[in-house]
Amino acid sequence: MVGYMRRFSVTFRKAKELLDQGVIDEPVSFSAYAYSSDFFGADKNSKVRTPKFGVLRDLGCHAIDLALWFFGDLKVKNAKIDSLFGEGSEDSAFFEVETEGGVSGKFDVSWCVDGFRMPEVGFTVEGSRGVIRVNDELELSLNGGEKFRWFRHDLRDGVGFWLGSPEYYREDESFMEAVLRGESVEPCFGSAAKVDCLINEVLVRAGRVG
Repeated sequence: MVGYMRRFSVTFRKAKELLDQGVIDEPVSFSAYAYSSDFFGADKNSKVRTPKFGVLRDLGCHAIDLALWFFGDLKVKNAKIDSLFGEGSEDSAFFEVETEGGVSGKFDVSWCVDGFRMPEVGFTVEGSRGVIRVNDELELSLNGGEKFRWFRHDLRDGVGFWLGSPEYYREDESFMEAVLRGESVEPCFGSAAKVDCLINEVLVRAGRVG
């Protein structure tokens, strides 16, 4: 099992349920972000050393995993990566993708955004019948004017004991239950490999690797 714990967030699980039920009909497009303020205000003159593996593998991988979970395989159409600290650092990334069914998507990833003390991942999904917006909250807007909103406590976010975030408990619980049943569990190494492949494709499109 690979630790993409946002699959175990009650808001993202509910969003996945709504998508699978076709509440907004087939998705037409989506946009995703993954932000943190870890290096906000820093520049190449700052005495800051960012991780060598870059923002895509540190933060963006969680948004990519959710997108693959929501929509299936993705193909990168174009990509741009910015270095804010020089020396080839990967500090922000923007890229566009398309699903096998023709759904277009955009990702914006950065660890230099103000106002995100804790890392945050969010999606906006547009369908022919409405829009789903999800991060730590979930909002459903239907074309007829109906609107629904769920906070975490509305979706029974309680767990057996605290591990820093309810997602961690559910992730560990899912793993242990699978072990006891002798079954595989998601996200597994195979699905995580798809995240890595997509990141590599972004790096190629952005001219970072050959």
